Amino acid sequence: MPAKNTKDKRAETSAENGKKGGRPKGYAALEAEKAREILVERLGKKWVPIVDKAIEQAEKGDGSARDWLTTRGYGKIKDEVELTTTVKTVVVNKSKKA
Repeated sequence: MPAKNTKDKRAETSAENGKKGGRPKGYAALEAEKAREILVERLGKKWVPIVDKAIEQAEKGDGSARDWLTTRGYGKIKDEVELTTTVKTVVVNKSKKA
């Protein structure tokens, strides 16, 4: 019996999900999750020396190293700030007629 080709397999899998052809439902999310797991694993091993070097540079006065560290540590600061105020107008009549 000849092996089924990949296109037929995808069609069967997609048909099970109610679709005609294409990737199975949730495929992109699963692939993204796998990529994140790989990145976390690799960064866990390599991240400490990178951060240590940035701290060393920041202590020597490197402004870009300070910016990088604070952005990674606290998040990016918004460039715009929204302010809402209420203004109360009071009219004072200083002239009294006697």
